Amino acid sequence: MTSAGRLLQFPPGTAPRRLDRRTRASDVGEFRTFGRSLPVMVRVDKEECVGCESCVPVCPVEAISMSDDKAEIDQETCTECQTCVEECPVEAIKVE
Repeated sequence: MTSAGRLLQFPPGTAPRRLDRRTRASDVGEFRTFGRSLPVMVRVDKEECVGCESCVPVCPVEAISMSDDKAEIDQETCTECQTCVEECPVEAIKVE
């Protein structure tokens, strides 16, 4: 599994599994990339977001809404599928 060209390694005891729309970030936990442990989270840079709403209809779990003309991601609902990251024309949505 890769993210932004980085190889992801899951922690011991957590077998990689197919993420589906019912999988939550808390179910997956953390991944390791090049020896560092990092949380998986998709975030919107409010300064870069232009409010085009192109990310809203592509989210398979409807985790994205608009607030003050900017995209907002509900982290409890988001499955980190990164469909919105690929869709954003101004690259305002990033994986952290």
